[in-house]
Amino acid sequence: MLVLFPSEDDTGTLSNVAKDFETARYYTIANIIEGTLADTKIKAGYASPPPPSFWGPALSRMKIQAVVVNNISPDVEGSIKSSGIKVVKGVTGLVGDAIDWIADVGIDEFEEMINLKNSKQTVVAAQKSQGQQASSPG
Repeated sequence: MLVLFPSEDDTGTLSNVAKDFETARYYTIANIIEGTLADTKIKAGYASPPPPSFWGPALSRMKIQAVVVNNISPDVEGSIKSSGIKVVKGVTGLVGDAIDWIADVGIDEFEEMINLKNSKQTVVAAQKSQGQQASSPG
């Protein structure tokens, strides 16, 4: 499985997942075969982000099967998904850690765990916000 990660730098697995997909300085492509990282490739980002319609066909030609991101615009996400490529959002930390996790559990379970982690963080943030509002003098 070929998985593409927007990366903060050109160190591959040692790079952090970039904050935004479209403006990433680099992209790390991981080739995961039968639960093992076979190799990685680094691609330089674009001087100015291509239009949303570029992404789906371009990644499809590269045989990318999943894109793992922190943030992505809805238009770019739609272009990628319309080409049959999975998009997993809300991922932070080292690219290598995400690759290890995907290799261990597969992309579908990885996505479920990320969604669960992010929904828990949302609940905690909402609870903190409500607690602050409730304790505010008024």
